[in-house]
Amino acid sequence: MKKNVFGNFIPIITMLVVIILGVGFNLKGVFIIGLVGIVPLSFLIEGMMCSRKKIGFIIPLITSLTAFFIVILIYMNDSANVYLKYCLVAYILGYLFEKMISNIIKCFNR
Repeated sequence: MKKNVFGNFIPIITMLVVIILGVGFNLKGVFIIGLVGIVPLSFLIEGMMCSRKKIGFIIPLITSLTAFFIVILIYMNDSANVYLKYCLVAYILGYLFEKMISNIIKCFNR
């Protein structure tokens, strides 16, 4: 059975859109909102999708965090590395939340 790995690329696609809008069109507000709100939300969704599809959580997390780290190094200074932890927590919360929901549903379906 082939697993859908589209969920692994949601944060990377989101980061590209935020960079294009923020830097390419010189919309600094979009860049900041994307960094603080939209990208962590995409990490949350990625964690939920990886849990739901039963994809291992380490490889997608490392891939997305590496891409996010590169974006931070290119477009911001090192003080923005706090957002890496922010996105890591969002991913873990999404993964654990989906696991908890699926376990609750399994208990009720018995």
